[in-house]
Amino acid sequence: MAELSRADAEATAYGVGLLLDDGDVVLEGGTLQTVEGLANLAQVLQLRMLTPWGTDPINAAYGLDLRDALTIGLGRDAMKALVRLNLIRTVAADPRVSEVRSVLFDDDPDYIAAHPDAAVAPGDSERRRRALVEITFDPVPLPQDGTAGMSAAALTGGTGVSLLTDLSW
Repeated sequence: MAELSRADAEATAYGVGLLLDDGDVVLEGGTLQTVEGLANLAQVLQLRMLTPWGTDPINAAYGLDLRDALTIGLGRDAMKALVRLNLIRTVAADPRVSEVRSVLFDDDPDYIAAHPDAAVAPGDSERRRRALVEITFDPVPLPQDGTAGMSAAALTGGTGVSLLTDLSW
């Protein structure tokens, strides 16, 4: 069996889909554009996080469950913990994800240290019911057959794949 290129191996492992821009399919010269590999996986996970749990008529177990975040009167720290757990469940539900490394809100010290220009104004975070959230995950390794057997660390340079999403609850 001939070895696959890295791009072909990624497309096989992580899929191919229609490229979306703000929820709309992208047309270029009258042709639907596609996205493949890790970029497709990232797009699919973004869609999963932006879809309210149970609203997909084909798969009722699809999406991000923020019902409790909308109905329970918790403080911001407890609410963030609840949202963090649901984000981990949502991202880890995809079989192409091997591990969720971190979920950081834009007012978390680790997020601010990594993104000092994006710091939230002091006291502002307590009043907000929305947040920019960075989720870092490792994809499953590429299959051994027909490829060089690339690990998730080799695919991502050891840093994982990061998604940035804006959540409201």
